[in-house]
Amino acid sequence: MKITLNKVKECSKREDKILNDRNHWFSSIFSTYLTYIFLKLKLSANQVTLLFLTTGIFSIIFYYQDTIWTLIIAYTLFRLHIIIDMCDGEVARFNNKFSENGKYWDSLIHSTLNPLFYFFSTYPLIDLNSHSKLISLTFLTFSVSFLLFSKYNFQGKILKNKNEVAKRSLKGWLFFIISELISIEGYILCISILRVFEFQNFILMTLIISFTCINFISGFIKIVMISKRKIFPYK
Repeated sequence: MKITLNKVKECSKREDKILNDRNHWFSSIFSTYLTYIFLKLKLSANQVTLLFLTTGIFSIIFYYQDTIWTLIIAYTLFRLHIIIDMCDGEVARFNNKFSENGKYWDSLIHSTLNPLFYFFSTYPLIDLNSHSKLISLTFLTFSVSFLLFSKYNFQGKILKNKNEVAKRSLKGWLFFIISELISIEGYILCISILRVFEFQNFILMTLIISFTCINFISGFIKIVMISKRKIFPYK
């Protein structure tokens, strides 16, 4: 099959494209173009997943540094790794080659990288002599792991009519905006701004505590919904 950009757009389309494009409005603009490049380079879906992991790790490393330029590089790589995350699925759909290993590694990488993003993007702002801040950061990191545990089960088992959820109603737009603000993308953007402009510690602690509470509450709600409907990943 000749690889063209239009063919990539057509053959790599998701069933829940409407919802996915809304949830990943920024990444979906660019992912097809990167997928086209990866296919031209004859990369497999698993190789793209590895590239997704590598890009995320480099972003975390740059976040651990504390200069303006490393922050810019870190945030750019953070956005890029999210775009590449969409590409592995697009490559798999284009080639019609899917694997359980690919799904497993994708969720495993998310479960590993996301808590590290929260931790290392915030760690340079933490006074090591402040036990309360260290404890708060630890709880924040744990809350992300808890949220990810509930997230994958919730998305796979509860959101069946995905394109119905994506309808552009006022309620849908409001939910979308709030979910963007409280997502990992929202947190990383906020913490990057805090680090660039060196805001006061009070704002930092407010941000950490707020996102910790939001993650725990959101994860708990999703687990309760799954439990009430008795829809579990394993039987």
